[in-house]
Amino acid sequence: MKVSADIRKFYKPIQPTVNQSAENVSYSEFFPDLSLQDFIYCYWQLKTSTPLSEPFIYRVVADGCIDIFFELNNPKENFVMGFCKKFTEFPLDNSFHYIGVRFLPTMFPQLFNVNASELSNRFEQLSNVVPKVSAFITNNFHNQLTTAQMQLAFDTYFIDILANTIFNCDSRLYNAIGKILSEFGVVNIEQE
Repeated sequence: MKVSADIRKFYKPIQPTVNQSAENVSYSEFFPDLSLQDFIYCYWQLKTSTPLSEPFIYRVVADGCIDIFFELNNPKENFVMGFCKKFTEFPLDNSFHYIGVRFLPTMFPQLFNVNASELSNRFEQLSNVVPKVSAFITNNFHNQLTTAQMQLAFDTYFIDILANTIFNCDSRLYNAIGKILSEFGVVNIEQE
């Protein structure tokens, strides 16, 4: 199902580079199966290569996305982060391996029938929002998985979710989002 290729074409959520303890912390993104790329921007991981000498402060910029994330060493503790109006700081331990799923705008609420405004400017235990996704992560992820194995598990799961989802493809909404993104957020409303 094609919702809007324009969103992915123009939407490039970029998180700040990791600069605190950069030699021991890495951030990487890997893309979902092509059939999911109109819905999921990327899968990502943020991890330490060796324990840090101090706790790590991770800064997330406001990018209009909703993300699912969890610590690979404790996947039972999984969360969803709503879209935020300003950057957010997360204090992390001195050793971590976070995995996440970054959804394109409007997709998380449609895939899981969730009111996005209830998640705005905060994060919540995923089990309180989408218990089935929380259970999937708890039962299928552990720290022995490779990136390729995680990608395959996510792809298989989300392709199945997608096959059973009916989308509200309001062309007015997606045309407006496409216009805003293609104009880099500078749109004269009176002319539109």
